[in-house]
Amino acid sequence: MLYHPGESPLSQAPLIGLQEPHLRGEGGAANASHWIKLRPSKWRREGERAVEEFEPEGWFKQLCDRNGLAWFFPFVVRLAEGERVETDEIRTAYAAHSRGKPIIEGTIWQIYDALREMNPRAKP
Repeated sequence: MLYHPGESPLSQAPLIGLQEPHLRGEGGAANASHWIKLRPSKWRREGERAVEEFEPEGWFKQLCDRNGLAWFFPFVVRLAEGERVETDEIRTAYAAHSRGKPIIEGTIWQIYDALREMNPRAKP
């Protein structure tokens, strides 16, 4: 998950980027309220029929919890409510969560490289 605190060509609001394999095209960068409101769907086969199932409300919080990002979700809520969250506040929360380790920062490629160094077998 990535957070872009400044304006971008895509949005005046801060963006949260998400790369989650099961979302099938629902990943990418969007503002916080988009992620909270979104209910991605999955298709499954039921006999001869294809059935679409939607993620339950609160799926984004569950996704954060599952991926060790419970500390970040309150920021998402605040951003969705229109509050400006300073990057230093996120850094401080991450350091508290990670026993003092600094949060990985940089361009998307720098972040991928840092993640690859941490776990050479992982595919970001």
